[in-house]
Amino acid sequence: MKKGFKSIFSFFMCSALFLTTFISTSPVITKAETISTFTREDFINGEFGNTDNGLELLKKDGDNAAITSTYSEKFSYEADVNLEDGPSAALIFGVANKDNPSSGVWYGVNINKTEGYSYAENDKVTGVIRMFKVVPGQDLGINEAVPLTEAQKAKNTFHYKVTVDSNKNIKFYLDGNLVFVKNDPSWTGGNAGLLTFNTKATFSNIKFSDSPVDNDENGFSTNLTNITGLKGTWIKTNEGLFSQGRGDSFAISDTTGSDFIYQTDVTLPSVGAASIVFRSNDNGSDSYVANVDSGAGMGKLFKFQNGSATVFKEFKIPSKSTYNLKVKAIGSHVDYYIDNNLVGSFDDSSFSSGKFGLLNYSASEIYQNLNKTDINAATYPKLTDLKIEGVNLSPSFSENVFNYNANTEYTVDKIKLKLSAVNASSVKVRVLDSKGIEVFNKDLQNNTFNEIAIPVGLNKVYVTAKDNEDNERTYLINLKRALDPTSYYSEEFRPQFHYSPKENWLNDPNGMVYYEGEYHLFYQYYPYGKEWGPMHWGHAVTKDLIHWTELPIALYPDDIGAIFSGSAVVDENNTTGFFTNTSEKKGLVAIYTTDNSGIQQQNVAYSTDKGRTWIKYTGNPVLKTSDDPLNNGAFRDPKVFWDEDAKKWIMVVAGGPLRFFSSSDLKNWKAEAMQPEIETECPDFLRMKVEGTNEYKWVLSGGGRFYMIGDFKEVNGKLTFVPEADKISMNFGRDSYAGQTYNNTPDGRVIMINWMNTWDNYCKAVSAITEPFNGNFNLQLELKLKKNLQGQIKLIQEPIKEYDSLRLAPTVIENATVGSTGNVLQGITGKQTEIVAEFTPGAATTDVGFKLRVGNNQETVVNYNIATKKVSIDRSKSGKIPTENGNRYYESDLFKAVETGDMSMTSDGKIKLKIYLDWASIEVFGNEGEVTGASLIFPDSSSTAMETYSKGEDSKANITLYPMDSIWKSSSSSLSVKAVDSANNNKLLKDAEFKLYDANGNAIGTDNIKTDSKGQVSINNLAPAEYVLKQVKAPKAYNLEESFSQKIDLTKGNQSVDVNFVKAANPEKEAYKVVFKDYDGTVLSEQEVKSGKSAKAPKKPVREGYDFTGWDKSFHKVTEDLVVTAVYKVKTYTVIFKDYKGKTIGKAQTVEYGSAAKAPEAPAREGYTFTGWNKDFSNVKKNLEVKAEYKINSYTVVFKDYNGEIIGKPQTVEYGKSAKAPKAPRRPGYVFTGWDKNFNNVKGDLEVKATYHKVNAWSGVFYRNIWTWIISIF
Repeated sequence: MKKGFKSIFSFFMCSALFLTTFISTSPVITKAETISTFTREDFINGEFGNTDNGLELLKKDGDNAAITSTYSEKFSYEADVNLEDGPSAALIFGVANKDNPSSGVWYGVNINKTEGYSYAENDKVTGVIRMFKVVPGQDLGINEAVPLTEAQKAKNTFHYKVTVDSNKNIKFYLDGNLVFVKNDPSWTGGNAGLLTFNTKATFSNIKFSDSPVDNDENGFSTNLTNITGLKGTWIKTNEGLFSQGRGDSFAISDTTGSDFIYQTDVTLPSVGAASIVFRSNDNGSDSYVANVDSGAGMGKLFKFQNGSATVFKEFKIPSKSTYNLKVKAIGSHVDYYIDNNLVGSFDDSSFSSGKFGLLNYSASEIYQNLNKTDINAATYPKLTDLKIEGVNLSPSFSENVFNYNANTEYTVDKIKLKLSAVNASSVKVRVLDSKGIEVFNKDLQNNTFNEIAIPVGLNKVYVTAKDNEDNERTYLINLKRALDPTSYYSEEFRPQFHYSPKENWLNDPNGMVYYEGEYHLFYQYYPYGKEWGPMHWGHAVTKDLIHWTELPIALYPDDIGAIFSGSAVVDENNTTGFFTNTSEKKGLVAIYTTDNSGIQQQNVAYSTDKGRTWIKYTGNPVLKTSDDPLNNGAFRDPKVFWDEDAKKWIMVVAGGPLRFFSSSDLKNWKAEAMQPEIETECPDFLRMKVEGTNEYKWVLSGGGRFYMIGDFKEVNGKLTFVPEADKISMNFGRDSYAGQTYNNTPDGRVIMINWMNTWDNYCKAVSAITEPFNGNFNLQLELKLKKNLQGQIKLIQEPIKEYDSLRLAPTVIENATVGSTGNVLQGITGKQTEIVAEFTPGAATTDVGFKLRVGNNQETVVNYNIATKKVSIDRSKSGKIPTENGNRYYESDLFKAVETGDMSMTSDGKIKLKIYLDWASIEVFGNEGEVTGASLIFPDSSSTAMETYSKGEDSKANITLYPMDSIWKSSSSSLSVKAVDSANNNKLLKDAEFKLYDANGNAIGTDNIKTDSKGQVSINNLAPAEYVLKQVKAPKAYNLEESFSQKIDLTKGNQSVDVNFVKAANPEKEAYKVVFKDYDGTVLSEQEVKSGKSAKAPKKPVREGYDFTGWDKSFHKVTEDLVVTAVYKVKTYTVIFKDYKGKTIGKAQTVEYGSAAKAPEAPAREGYTFTGWNKDFSNVKKNLEVKAEYKINSYTVVFKDYNGEIIGKPQTVEYGKSAKAPKAPRRPGYVFTGWDKNFNNVKGDLEVKATYHKVNAWSGVFYRNIWTWIISIF
C-alpha cells in the first residue's frame, strides 16, 4: 500500500512549482458558512476535461489533484463520483497549506479497485475503501482500509460523504453507509479538494457545508451495559455502534443471560462478517456466535471453545448491506433468525450462560437496536408430542429436541401430522420445498392429525408454538420425500461408471472389506441434505466391483458422537468374542471414530448378518481421547488390519499426527509408536510385494494424497513405521482424497477408492450444481509396487481390470498425423468414454494433448509438455465453476487452477495416456499408471466434442476411444445384420463380411463382421450413435458392391438391417487350382480341388536354418484358385563367450541362423595380450562356445654395472619366468654384493644394477691374501 501513497506524494512534489507560480503568496481564505455547491471556478488548480455534467478530472500518469480555496475546521463534504477510466478517485480535505500542499498535512477518502487488502497471509483480495492522513516525512497518520464487496467492484458510480465535527471526529460514508470513524486530536482544519490516481473521473453534485451534525453517542440504542471493545475500533455514533477491525475483533458487555432473545440490526457497507456473541466469557474465547458475511453470501452458527472454532451450521444468505440478527436460546437449544426467518439452529450444552457481545471480522459495520430479552423457559410455549402417521422421526420426539429428520417414499405425496402443545394459543406449520418456496402455511388443530401435501425433495417443515404475547418456539422437521425412482442416475451431472449415492452428501470411503462373495463399501454420509452434516455410515455392496446396490444406513450418530471415518475387518477367528453364539463363529467388525464437538474417540460395532445390521459394542469407546499418548485432539480415521507376523490387530490412526496401536481382540488396545513427524488424515497402511521380486515393503498412504515406502518393525520395543524415502504424490488432480483399500480381497489385490473432491474450498458449494446428490468416488485403482528404469521402487496406480467389461465397441484411429491445426477427432463425441492414446512426438514437438467436452465455449484440456515432462489438466473453461464454500458469490480460484504432475516418456520416446471421461469428471493416467490425476468438471450436457493437438511439430498418434456403458442403466445398443439374396426368396447368405464406421469414417473395432452359417451376425456393445455399414467381402458366388454404404441410427435403440447381394454373372466353378510353393517360389505341388473340398498338403518342406511352421492360408473348403506358400520361422542358436578360465562373459546370446553374434568387450588377462576368439561367430549356424585366445607377454631384462655399462646382452623373458644372472662383475676397492632387483618372476621390463660394498686398506690386504690362498689351493 505504501507504493500508492508515494504516488500521492509525488503529485504534490511535482506540482509545487505549478502551484506557487499561479497563486498568490498571500492567499485569501474563504470560510464556508452555508451549504455551497462547488463548480469549476472554485478550484485553483487541477487538469479538468468536460464540465457539462460535473467536474471531470483527466487521467494522468499518477495523481491529478484539484484544490479549492474553501477552508473549514468542521464541515460536511460530499459528491457523486463516477470512475470513467481507472481505479481510484478521492475527496481530499484538511489540506494545511494549499500554496505548497506537500509541505503540510492533508487527508483523503477514496475507493481503489486495484489496491490489495489482506485479511491474513493467505487470504487476500483486491479493491478497498480507504481513509488516510498524509504527514510529510512520516508514516501515514491515519491508514484505514476495508475491502470492497463484489457488487461495489462491479459498479463505477458512488456517493462519497466525509464529515468532521466539533469533536474532531472524521466520518466517511459510502453510498449513505458509514464506513469509517476516526477521532484525530491533531485535526486543525484545512482546504478541500479532489484527487484521482491514473484515473479519469467525474465529480458531480459537489456540496460543502460548515454545519455538520456532531457525533452523539446516545444515537446507539441498547440495553446492554459497559460494552468494551477488546480489539479494533468500537465507537458509539449517531448511526449506532460503529466497529472496524482486521481479523476477529470482539466487544464484550457486562450483561449476562441464560435463556433469552438477543438481537440487533447491523449494516455492512464492506466485505466482512458481523456477529452477535452470547453466553461468552470475558474475552470471547468461550462463546457462541451467530454471524452474517454479506460479501461471501454466507451465514454461520458456531462456537469458540478455548479459542478453537466449531461450526454448527452454514447457510446461504442474500447479499445486501442491512440485516436483523436474532438468536433465541433456551437451555441447550439455540435458534438463529435473519430478518425474522429461522435459518439455523443447534443443540449444545458447552455454555449454559454468559455475557453478551459482538464480533467483527475484517469489516466496517454499524450495530443498532442491540437488545436482549430474558425468557422464562418454564412458561414458554412448547410441544409435548409430534407425530407423522406412518413415518419415523429421527431422533424420536422429545420436548428438549428441536430438530428432526424423516424420509418418505416417492409414492407418499401427503403426510398426516399430529402435534400437542402447552402454553400456546396457536401452532402454525410452515413448509418450504427444496427450492425454499413456501408450499404450506397454516395454523393446525392441537391433538389432531392434519393432512399436508409434500413435494418431492427435501422439505423443511417448521412447527411453531405461540402464546398470546407472541412468545414462540419453533421445531424443524427435515422431511425428505424420495424422487421418482425412474429419475435417478440420469441427472445432468450424475456419474455413469463411478459410484454415487442416490441422494445427499457423500465424502470419505470407509470400512472397505470383502466378505462371503461381496465387496462392502461404507462411506461418510449425511442423509438429510447435500452439504456436510452430522456424519453417518452409508453402505453399498457389489459382487463384481462394478455394479452397486445401495443399502440402508449402517451406523447412525449416537450419544458418543457423529460417526466419522474408519475401517472394517473380518474377525475370522472370533478374537472379539462377538460371534461366539453364531453358527459361523466369525463376522464383520467396524472400527470407527466418533466426534462430539471435537472430542474424537475410537469405537467398534459388529454385524452377524453380512453387514446388513450393526450392533455397537457396549464398551465403546475402545480408545478414548485420554488414551492418546500425544494428547492431540486430531485423533481419527482408524485403519485396522491383521498383522500375520505380529499375530495381532494393528491400528493406524491420525487426523493429525500418525499413531500406531495393537490389540489381540479389537477391544483392548496398546499404544505402539507415536510418530508426530508424519501428519495426515485417513491413513492406510499396506504390506506390498515389489513386482518381479520376492521383496516386500510397507506403504503408508496419506489419505490417497501421498505415499511413503519403508519398513514396519520394533524400534525401542514399539512397532514403528520406518520410512525409506520422503513423501511422494499419489494424485496431481485436486479431486482425490481420503483413499482407502479393501481388507481381505479374495485375490490379494490392493484396490483403493478415493472421494472425488477435496476439502480445499469448494466441496460443499458443489451442492448448487449437482442434484439430488453431492459426492461420488473416483475409479477403483489397483496399486502395485514396481521398480522403474532407475531401480527406484514406485507406486503404480491403474484402474481395475473390471472396468474393461464396460467398454463398448471402440473407434480406432491408427498412425494418425496430429498437428496444431485440423482435428483427427472431428465429429467424434464423448462424455462417457475411455481414451487410450499413444503419441510419437516429432523432433520439435513441444506439447501434445486433448481438448475434451468441447462446446458452448467450454473445454477441458489434458496437456503433456515435453520440456518439463509434466502432464496437466486445465478445467478453467470446463463449464460451471463451483464457488468457494465460505463465499457463495465467488468462483473458486482453486477449482480453476491448472493441475500438473510429473510424467516420464516411455523408453522409446512415446507419450502414453489413458483418460476416463464421465458426465462430471475426468481422470488421467500417464505412462501406465506412473502418474494419476482426477478432477471434477461440470460442462453442459451438449458439450461433447473432442480435439487432439500437437504443438511445435506434428506427432503421430494411435487413439482408441471406448464408449463406456453405464453401471446404473445399460446404454449399449446392438445391430443385427442379415446377408440376403432378394432374387432368391431372401435366401440367407453365409460368409458375407462387413465393416462398421462412425459417422466420420473412423473404424469401429479392428475385426470384420462376418455372417454365420445362418447368414446373420449381431454386433453388440455399441454406443447409441449414428454409424455407417459397408461391405468388405461378398458371399461365395456373389458380387461385392464396393460403393455400398448404409446409415445406421442406434440413438433410437437396437436396429436390424438386411443387406442384399447379387449373384455373380459367371457360374461357379466346379474345381479350383491349388498350387503349393516354397519360400523361394519353388512349386511343391499342384492340385485340382473340387469346389468346397480341401486340398492335400504336400510333404513338409525343409529349409536350412529354419523350422517349417505351416502354410500362409487355409486350403480347406476351397472356393477359389489358391497359391499357398510355406511359412517358416528362423532357427535361433545360443552363443556363449568364455574367458581363459572358462567363465562366461556377459549373458548368453540368442542369434538367428546366419546372423552374427556380438562380441563382448575383450576380456583382460594379466601378462597376456588378447589375440581374438577361437571360433568364427559371424555366420552362426549352430550353438557355439567361443573362447578368448591370448599370447603371453615378453619383457626385456638388462643387467648393468655401477657405472651404467650393460653387462652381457639384454635378455628376453616371458611373463612370470626368471632372467639369468651374468657373471659377477668386479670393481676396484669394492666387493660385489648382488643385484638391486628381483628378476625371478618377471612381469615387466627390468633394469637390474650390480651392488657393491666398499673396503678399507686393511680389509683389502686381508681379502687379497685370502684370494691368493684360495687360488694357490686350486
